[in-house]
This record gives sequence, structure tokens and C-alpha cells, in this order.
Amino acid sequence: VYTCTVCGRTYHGDYVEALGHSYTSQVTKQPTCTEEGERTYTCSVCGDSYTESIPMTAHTEVIDEAVEPTCTATGLTEGKHCSVCGTVLVEQEVVPMTEHTYTSKVTKQPTCTEEGERTYTCSVCGDSYTEDIPANGHTVVIDEAVAPTCISTGLTEGKHCSVCDEVLVEQETLPTIDHNYVNGVCTMCGKRDESYATGGLEFTLSDDGTYYIVTDYTGSATEVYIPSTYNDLPVTSIGESAFGWCNLTSITIPDSVTSIGDYAFYDCYDLTSITIPDSVTSIGDSTFYECFDLKSITIGNGVTSIGDDAFFRCDSLTSITIPDSVTSIGESAFYECFDLTSITIPGSVTSIGNYAFVDCTSLTSITIPDSVTSIGGWAFDSTAYYNDESNWENNVLYIGNHLIEAQDTLLGA
Repeated sequence: VYTCTVCGRTYHGDYVEALGHSYTSQVTKQPTCTEEGERTYTCSVCGDSYTESIPMTAHTEVIDEAVEPTCTATGLTEGKHCSVCGTVLVEQEVVPMTEHTYTSKVTKQPTCTEEGERTYTCSVCGDSYTEDIPANGHTVVIDEAVAPTCISTGLTEGKHCSVCDEVLVEQETLPTIDHNYVNGVCTMCGKRDESYATGGLEFTLSDDGTYYIVTDYTGSATEVYIPSTYNDLPVTSIGESAFGWCNLTSITIPDSVTSIGDYAFYDCYDLTSITIPDSVTSIGDSTFYECFDLKSITIGNGVTSIGDDAFFRCDSLTSITIPDSVTSIGESAFYECFDLTSITIPGSVTSIGNYAFVDCTSLTSITIPDSVTSIGGWAFDSTAYYNDESNWENNVLYIGNHLIEAQDTLLGA
């Protein structure tokens, strides 16, 4: 017997079966992508029902995109999941971070003594770090040693840095060394030993006992040195005939000497040159008489007078400079100086003695200043200038503004 659940009527089984079931269906459980669903069939006549499974739905795939790794974050491989149920279909795997891409730059230059700094910066993420650059160290330059001399101190070898100029090894000052005197002259600097005297020099003490005079020379040396002091007193004078008839070739006169006496170098045939220091104030008579080989002489600026016959027959003398200190030129002072070619009388000279330049046969140029007020007789007789007729006018010879002589007769000055 079947009872209708709707109206309550009852039916025999045979009747129902004869009529057949009238099923209607209804999804009573929705299928998902992980579980089957269920559909229920119910007979609208008798209420009979049954169920059947509804297959699971397929997953709705969603791509989980790959993520590129960077130097600061890991990446991911591509994955998949179901957008409905969230089931991971293809799991994403972690991709390790990449390395930084660093570029470097020196941000602090190293010096000789201080470290520098190099900064590395990642061009992707900006990450940075620094590392030290070692100090360069000094660039050593040798400061060469300087040997001391007799006139200057020396230096020991030193060292300094050519970059920062720091002194690494300081040079020490070496004291001067002693002069190396040979024959009274230092071989290194040329300084004269003021106490050195050539053997054979003889000295005479002055009457007042305050200075010495060179009075004779008995030695054999041809190069003579006069000392500036003797027995701790100055040597101030070369006496009369002190070196007469000696075989000298040169002589050194110190600055202490103030006067040179008459005939001091009379007939010193081999004397070739001499320097008279500024301290000398007078050259005596016949001082260099017949010094035939005397070619060069320097007269100091202290000499005020040149004595009679001072350079008589110094016939190798080619030129001479008379300093502005000289005021008088003595009689026959340059008599027969055959090789003398020119002479300039300075503006300090006021008088020229008789025969002063007689027979200076090579003397073609003569300059006499207006300061000269007295010119002796035949002062320029037989000079080349005197013998040149072109220098005469109406039997009158002028040198500068000075009337000299005519027809061998002194006319005036």
C-alpha cells in the first residue's frame, strides 16, 4: 500500500506500478571542484525518491605569475591555483635573490700618510658600502749632501717627500773646513793667507814701533807674497829699492800697504803684471823703472800721485787705466813706453810733468780733461799723435782744448 504524502490517499502497489513513477529532480547538493554534488529525484505521485551524484566541477585555473628576483628580494616561479577553491595546482618556488651590481668611485683620495676611501654603490637598489684605500706612502727624494768648503758650510744627505714636502731625514749643517794654503793662497777659494810671507822678505820696524816696512828681498822665488801683518803688526809700506833688480814675475801686495817707495821695483825685468790695491796712496819715483816685461798693471782707486819715471821704459805696457783719484802725473812717468797705444787722463788730474809720455811711439789716442791746468814741456813729444801732421794746425798742436806745443817749444796750456 502506498500513501500519498500530499493528499493522504492510499494506493495499492499494483496500481502504482501500473501507472509508473512521475519523478521530478532537484539538485540537493551543488558539486564543487573538490566534492561531487547530488541530484535527488522524487516521484510526484507516490513520493518515491532517489539520488544520483553530480560529478565534481573542474578547477578554475588562475596563473600565479612568476616574480623576478632582485638584489634585495627573492623571486617566484610561475604557479597556478583554483580561483574557486583556492587549491594550489602548481606551487610557486622561491627563486634566490640576485647579486648586487656595484660600481665604484673614489670618494676620498689617499695621501702619503692618510688612507683614502672607495665607495661601491649598487646601480639597481642604491645599496652602498665603503672600503679603505691604503695610504700612498711618501715619494722619497734624496737631498744631496753638500761638501763644506773653507768659505761655506756644507750639508749632510737628507730626504724629503716630493708630494707633501715633509722632511723625512733632516739635513744637518756641516761646519766650514780650514783653508788649504799653498804659497800663501788657498787652493779652494783663492783667499790669501794674510800672515804668509815668501821666504827672503826682510822687514824693518817703523821708528814709532807701530808698523813694518818691507825693505829687501833676498829669496829666489819668482812669485812673491807680502803679508798684511808681521809679528802681529801691520805691513804698511814697501821701502825704497826693496825689490830692485829682483827676478820677480809677479808680486801680491796686501791691502795693508799704503805707500810704495822710490825704485821699489827698479829693473825687475821679468815682472809681467801687478795690482796696486786701493789702500796705496802714492807710487814713488822710478818705482817700475825699466820693468821691460810689464804688460798689465792695475792702479788702485786710492793712488793720488804717480811719481817721476814711475813707469820709465815699461815698453811692453800696452794700456793703462789711471783712476779718478790721481791728481798728478810725474815727470817722464811713461817715458819710452813704446807699446802704449792710448791713454785717458781722468778729470781728477791737474798736472802732467815734463816728458811724461815722450817717445810713446804707438800712442795714437790721447784724452786730456779740462781739469788739467799744467802740462810740462815736451810731455807728448815723439808720440804717434804728436808725429801725425794732420793733428797740427798752423804749427799749433791741440789735444782736446789744450794747446800743447809748436815747433818743439812749449807754448802753454
